[in-house]
Amino acid sequence: MLRRSWLAGALGWRLHHQPSLLRIAPPTDTHNSHRMVVACIFAPLGAIQVIIAGLGRSGSSSLNEALAQLNYTTVVGFPDLVFLDEFQRLSNGTIDDSGFLAQVAEKGYTAAGYDMAPLMNFANAAKTGAKIILTERDSADVWATSVLATIATHKAAMIQRPFTFIKAFRVLRPTLDKLYAYYNDGEEAHVLTDRERLKRAYTKHSEKVKASVPRHRLLIFNVKQGWPPLCRFLDVEEGSCPTGPFPWAMSSFEMKIITFVFHAATWVWPLIPIVPVLAAFGCVRCFSRGTASPRNNAKRA
Repeated sequence: MLRRSWLAGALGWRLHHQPSLLRIAPPTDTHNSHRMVVACIFAPLGAIQVIIAGLGRSGSSSLNEALAQLNYTTVVGFPDLVFLDEFQRLSNGTIDDSGFLAQVAEKGYTAAGYDMAPLMNFANAAKTGAKIILTERDSADVWATSVLATIATHKAAMIQRPFTFIKAFRVLRPTLDKLYAYYNDGEEAHVLTDRERLKRAYTKHSEKVKASVPRHRLLIFNVKQGWPPLCRFLDVEEGSCPTGPFPWAMSSFEMKIITFVFHAATWVWPLIPIVPVLAAFGCVRCFSRGTASPRNNAKRA
């Protein structure tokens, strides 16, 4: 009873003085719920706690899912669209890295970086007190192979109709340009085709993050390592670290389906206005056949 009263009092004080605590998602592990409440009470509010520094196709999506399981508030879906205004300001220089992270934190997120690594200065990000996780593949060549098989042509589809009819994709265009130039080792590209450029970009990015972030704030992580190194780095209590399989999100198969849908949309969209016309024509034809005059029916007989 004493522990319950202490927890209730502490939580009540934080809610009264710092209502942003309400933004933290409730724990999903009821067995360890009291530990999660304590963690929420003493966690710094209004700041990003974990930043994913890996490039797309390096395991960043799987890590994002893992952080969600550890009760961090992460982005579901495409962060480029969730943080559309923030990305635009970061891309055009209206805000810097610290301003970007502050605005993301104001929306209630405690983990960020997924899909935004090429636009961030991780030396500045580390100064915020956040922990940085650099996701890596087995080699630069493995990463390049994954990119070429999945996201290499996404931009080429997104800058075409019908995507350009959608304001979000028009606003996102400068960010896409920077992302693809970063992946292409500094040269602008609509489609990523050069394996050697990709490998150089991957290596440069990894070296830049490792050189700019203090070692005690950085975890170099391959998702094949599973939960133990991640839990140790994030100071997850012993016994609270998940024991099930590590998440596997946005597999190459899933990304190939998304790629097909993107390109299919650019192929079939001109047919969309024709569909109602064809449907109306078909209805007229069916109706006219059903109301043919008896005289014409007799002639056919």
